[in-house]
Amino acid sequence: MDCQTHAHLPGRGQGFTLVELLVVITIIGMLMALLLPAVQAAREAGRRATCTNNEKQIAAAMLIFESGRQCFPGYKNKVGPNVTSWVVPLLPHLQRKEIYDLWATTAVGVEHKKLLKILMCPSDPPDTTGAGDTWLSYVCNAGKNAATASNKAAEGVCMDQVVQASTNPVPVLVSLDYISSHDGASTTLLLAESRLDAVSRGGVANSIWTTAAATQVGFNWAGTIAKVTDRIISRHGGGAVVAFCDGHVSFLADSISCSTAAPVFQHLMTPWGAAAGLGTTVLDEGSY
Repeated sequence: MDCQTHAHLPGRGQGFTLVELLVVITIIGMLMALLLPAVQAAREAGRRATCTNNEKQIAAAMLIFESGRQCFPGYKNKVGPNVTSWVVPLLPHLQRKEIYDLWATTAVGVEHKKLLKILMCPSDPPDTTGAGDTWLSYVCNAGKNAATASNKAAEGVCMDQVVQASTNPVPVLVSLDYISSHDGASTTLLLAESRLDAVSRGGVANSIWTTAAATQVGFNWAGTIAKVTDRIISRHGGGAVVAFCDGHVSFLADSISCSTAAPVFQHLMTPWGAAAGLGTTVLDEGSY
């Protein structure tokens, strides 16, 4: 190749101009802006699927317990020398019998308290994970008024099971047969998510499964309640994952009615709405 031919070859070593670089960066930024919401949505879908699976397993444990005892566990129960929540009686059915055995034989201590992944929604991670923290993302149907424990079978599912001569001499046992023979197990709530703030918990930082306080381990339908999120709430947005007494799990929109004229949420919580004072209106599945 002679020098003349070489002189006509294109120049070598030329890079991108500043304008070209800016265009490329702008395009990449636009693509990232379009892609990130989709990635976030996919991650949340995965977290919600895990949450749904958690509740399904817990509901299955509830039904196994009911099959053996002919009643659902209460939001408050006596296990060995301890008074605790609905979670502890279910531990043998959640493959954590070794923890249950501690509760059944010794007074509660730090060794009784463990973080259990099945009790935590991935979208609702623990505030802290120190020794003795027992985070709880799920709550049980504690009836009409969890704070005062009205404790009538028609009003809820998981009633106070601790005998107290003055306030609870005869604990109310709510069975699957009772629910099925009235409003139906497929339309009666058993579990729901709860993401309460510290004020709602009375200043307590975490919802915990080792307590027997109805306001922390249960949800209710009485009192001032203008919307579902006054009682149950999740981090998923738009509603909460719930389980029904027949074991099926669904997503309950936070827009369902809680009004006196159309108490859909209250009907969903009561095994027998008519006997609970909600009238004889038949629940419309299209309402939730």
